[in-house]
Amino acid sequence: MRPYRLLAVLAITGGLWAPRDAAAVCDIAGPYLGTGTKLPLGCPLHVYSGFNGTGEPFIPKVTVLRGGAYADATGAITRNMEQISVTTTFVNCQLQPSNMMTTIMPYDHLAITPQNVQVGEQIGFSSDWLTGIEIVAAGPCAAPILPQPACTETPFCGSPPPFEDFEQSDCSAGGGGGLALGLALLGLCAARRRRR
Repeated sequence: MRPYRLLAVLAITGGLWAPRDAAAVCDIAGPYLGTGTKLPLGCPLHVYSGFNGTGEPFIPKVTVLRGGAYADATGAITRNMEQISVTTTFVNCQLQPSNMMTTIMPYDHLAITPQNVQVGEQIGFSSDWLTGIEIVAAGPCAAPILPQPACTETPFCGSPPPFEDFEQSDCSAGGGGGLALGLALLGLCAARRRRR
């Protein structure tokens, strides 16, 4: 498996089994690299980034590893929008698939031409990669590799929070408070149950 394809898979699957509400949206914003393991000198590095929830545009940084340190190699950037297919699989509490949904989502496609790099060097994205993309002799630029984001949503399968018991315990109509007080308490309990 290619190193950056593995990175994309890890990014996609990083939070699969965290218990969440099944209606929640998977965290599939990326970024994803759309380049193979070798990049001809002068060709752009392709990066895809989805909506990150902050409203701020994604600012990419391309680095080259020299002497054990990451140096900024970010060059000219062009940005356009791509519509990408995203697959969400919903599972039940036994982790068995119960439904699958495919949606089309907008992603930023950034083409970044690395600057001040030489043949034989490796580049990567940000400052935490170990195996990068090798810069090779100038040649035809390959078409970008579209990411295939996919994630899994699980329902909440734990016990109800302890405060549920307290809410129900204060809804008994006993205690000798009279019929009017009892009816008022029952009405309050019914309203609470409807709001949940």
